[in-house]
Amino acid sequence: MLGTFSKGLGGIGGFAAGPADLIDTLKHQARGFVFSAALPPSTCAGLIAAMDVIENEPFWLTRLHENANLMRKGLQQLDYNTGPSVSAVIPVIVGDDLTAYQFARAMHAQGIYVSPVAYPAVKRGLARLRVSVMATHTHDDVLQALRAFEKARAMVPGLRAPAELEPAA
Repeated sequence: MLGTFSKGLGGIGGFAAGPADLIDTLKHQARGFVFSAALPPSTCAGLIAAMDVIENEPFWLTRLHENANLMRKGLQQLDYNTGPSVSAVIPVIVGDDLTAYQFARAMHAQGIYVSPVAYPAVKRGLARLRVSVMATHTHDDVLQALRAFEKARAMVPGLRAPAELEPAA
């Protein structure tokens, strides 16, 4: 089993768990692990605290799903292509790379941070914005972001209708 600490828990690094011979092979032969180092103690403490919150405060996970669903449905109602996303990281597929960068700038100008994702991270013609929703966002925060998406459409001349884009895989 492999897992990451970077996205869901807000840390760095990750883990590999499995039979001793597999772990030994990873540590001594897998390129990505050969020169890796142990996580800093402060990161480990933060990750343990994050796991405690997940275990002892389940309402945060519920709120995260509510916020992500509100954002995804709002984007879809605005006719944005969110692909098959079901997580709190929602793609907004816009087409070409330049459009993704212009769109991100239009959102930033309105105080909303989104990351453009372009080739080679995604196929050519499927550039997107990465929208990350958090449990700490309020309902009003999500609605403010949706209003910014609505305004940004008029600010970015290269935006194409979702029907013109191949669905995300």
